[in-house]
Amino acid sequence: MKGFKRVWLLLLTMVLANFAVAGIIVDTVVQREFVDWLGGYAYQHDLNDHNDFALGNVTGGLLEVSVWDDSQHWFDGPEVILFQVDALDWDSGGITFGHSFSGDLEFGALAALNTNGFLDVSIKSLMGDFYVGNSVLTLYSAVTDVAEPSTLGLLALGLAALLFSRRPKAPKWLA
Repeated sequence: MKGFKRVWLLLLTMVLANFAVAGIIVDTVVQREFVDWLGGYAYQHDLNDHNDFALGNVTGGLLEVSVWDDSQHWFDGPEVILFQVDALDWDSGGITFGHSFSGDLEFGALAALNTNGFLDVSIKSLMGDFYVGNSVLTLYSAVTDVAEPSTLGLLALGLAALLFSRRPKAPKWLA
């Protein structure tokens, strides 16, 4: 009986561990682009080329874009930069004053990623000129190869039936 309980515990642990796994996908766009006064630059993160990415599984994410000043003139002044992520709905983007951008992806950007696997990023100079560096997109996604609940229910029912169907040993006085 001890061996049977160990097998039961091992199977239960394996099933629960299957639920506990979450995927992390990192996509980097390597770039060094100059943005002039009142100019703009746009690029795209394409997640469709990642093997562990599946449409509809993104649950959260973080976008980090590096920006630095061109430092050509002392009279340039500060840069004011508009970061637009997917659509201009102030959902995931924002305005910074000469600094790099780091922000969590909100509903609109997550919906775009889950729909087609692309995240459009647009950067506009509202004042000043600067360089746009690498863009790192970190996504958190649900695991796609988890067994369905009905399959797990049948497995648990079968294991419970095995556990309770074992006959008890006959008492020694009957033997």
